[in-house]
Amino acid sequence: METKDLVVRGSELKIQMQAMTEELRGINLELSRAAEYRNGSKTGHLFEAGIKVTVQMKENVKWNQERLAQVKTLLPGAFNDTFVYEFKPSSSKALEAAMKENEQFAAAITWARTVSPGAPQVVYEKIIDEGEVPF
Repeated sequence: METKDLVVRGSELKIQMQAMTEELRGINLELSRAAEYRNGSKTGHLFEAGIKVTVQMKENVKWNQERLAQVKTLLPGAFNDTFVYEFKPSSSKALEAAMKENEQFAAAITWARTVSPGAPQVVYEKIIDEGEVPF
């Protein structure tokens, strides 16, 4: 397939996937309401048309770091038993800059991390209709 054909087909698939994802989110919301949850569980089940559906209700949690620091001061035992620290760079730009400035730091960080390839992110934007003059 030529590049132009790949771009056109990729764009078509992206539009279809967005529409299907939106529809699936609506269906999943309805199924989550219809599922049976036992004993306050966050996992529910449905059995319809020979298909078993398992629904897990999720919560997004954000932690207020300043308040957690206060809790750690007031209740260090319980806090330290249940919370762990995770080191991560403040930003990838800051990490790259620090590694360029300090060879020893770069070697140590390289030793301490594992880098694996991720899926490429591709954005399709229609800029002109075919045959349309762009000016």
